[in-house]
Amino acid sequence: MTVETSLITRVNKTPEKLDKNAEYRKELLTILQSIVKEINGELGEKLLSADGAVSRKGYNFSGKELADQKEYINKKEDHCIRRKYEIKDSELVSEEIKVKWEKEQQKRLSELMEMAVMVILHKVLKEDYVVCRANKYDDYHGVDNIIVNKHNGSVLCAFDDVKDKAGGYYEWQKEEYANKYGSSNIAYCFTFEAGELVRKEITNVPKFYLRFDKKQLENMLKTIDYKNINSVNEGELLVYNFIIESLASQIDDLKKQGVNNQAVINNLNNFEALLPNLRARGQAK
Repeated sequence: MTVETSLITRVNKTPEKLDKNAEYRKELLTILQSIVKEINGELGEKLLSADGAVSRKGYNFSGKELADQKEYINKKEDHCIRRKYEIKDSELVSEEIKVKWEKEQQKRLSELMEMAVMVILHKVLKEDYVVCRANKYDDYHGVDNIIVNKHNGSVLCAFDDVKDKAGGYYEWQKEEYANKYGSSNIAYCFTFEAGELVRKEITNVPKFYLRFDKKQLENMLKTIDYKNINSVNEGELLVYNFIIESLASQIDDLKKQGVNNQAVINNLNNFEALLPNLRARGQAK
């Protein structure tokens, strides 16, 4: 039985009610606060916000750069709001609609996915890696989660969490990523130099995607031990192994796409060299 099949078959046959997502979100935010406290405490700096995303504080962007970033975020959100509520470009988007949209964003399955992935990866990798969510600005550039090596400062990879849909969406997504999104520049990123945290933009980061269907996501949310960040249960290891194998399966395609970018190829080779170690961490102890 494959890891993916196992993930699906572990789900209870009775479907969860939609309002269960609010409960999961509450649990995820609570455990993320504990993880953030642990990471920020270890670093001695407030790198991450309470929801596990990289904080915008401490970066040396100019006033113009910050204004441009804000404008970019506003345009992306305006586009999303108009598309969702079918508001014409000639019509104003009210503050009431903006607030409603923001509240609905918090209920998205993709939001739960980002948080759950961070929780599980942190549990397994926290000794050697900082795992976090991307800042909103980078999120709007298609980066959801980031993994950074604490010891050598390498940004191992970034990835976008994709909710699978019927009608071949997964295959389209795979082709789209292989052809366009094989690497990314992350404005609000960080590294470690001589053991010290350095906030900076990182370029040529290998960018993967993680695809979860609804049943896999339900199983992931059910299997997390929300009370303990210092142990990993069997179900969490199952999800972790699925994530690692999913990333590993994309390396060859990303190398083909990045053939003219030696920095990306080097970073992919570094990631590939770490696979035996990453796989070993997924074994039950």
